[in-house]
Amino acid sequence: MSRFNRDFRGGIASRVCRHFDKYCEIVNPVPFDVLQDVYRPAFKKKQWNALCTLLDSKLGRKCLSRSNTFELFTDMRKGKGSWERDHITFGFPDSKNRPDIEIEFSQLHVDVQDKLKKWTEKAVALKNLRKKMHSRISDLFDWEWDDYAGYSSTGGRRGGPTPGVGCNTPGQLMRIWPELMPFLQVEHRDVVRNANVKSRMPSRIHDWGTIYQFLCLEALHDEQDPKELAFERRVFEALTHILVQMSLMIEVRHVEGYPSVHTKS
Repeated sequence: MSRFNRDFRGGIASRVCRHFDKYCEIVNPVPFDVLQDVYRPAFKKKQWNALCTLLDSKLGRKCLSRSNTFELFTDMRKGKGSWERDHITFGFPDSKNRPDIEIEFSQLHVDVQDKLKKWTEKAVALKNLRKKMHSRISDLFDWEWDDYAGYSSTGGRRGGPTPGVGCNTPGQLMRIWPELMPFLQVEHRDVVRNANVKSRMPSRIHDWGTIYQFLCLEALHDEQDPKELAFERRVFEALTHILVQMSLMIEVRHVEGYPSVHTKS
């Protein structure tokens, strides 16, 4: 059965997570007008009118430092550098470049603040799930690297894949995490469709142990808290459910200018 090559293993997690981004854009739409509710309040009326006048002029646009995004800072630590503060990067919904000013959360109307808080809380939760999905998929396809797998022609040591570690074939993936199959290439799915026998399961998954430990059906070690195991199991079930929903969105386009949340954690 066709084996996954090194390029596939190194790119599958990021490819699936790019589809996860589309899922986030659909299930957590922006409930406010980015331009009028977030960007516009940073300007006084005369400043806004002057900016619009300059943007309508070719010469005026040349005089302005412009970007297709701007930042909204959601914490109150104004003395810190921008990279140390929680913030949201917004794209302009009309794809028109404007000055990339830094806006404080306190500058927004109270109603917008409430909507933004709810949206941000869900966005952060989805972002954490995205990290877990990327980590799990990376671990599943990580074959580990045995630094002493053999010797080069000059007698020096050379590395190689660790035997039995990681998901190596489409057939194995079908048995371990079938919800990932829609995100494989057509030729990989065809291999499973035409298979006559079940693939042998990997002996171990990187950073997890057995297949059952990866699936959260067994504890990682004797000292693991049952509550921790139950929590990890719920996370895995949530990721699996999301993968099923994502499979229906593969051909859906990204939402242009969708915000990205940046947190210190």
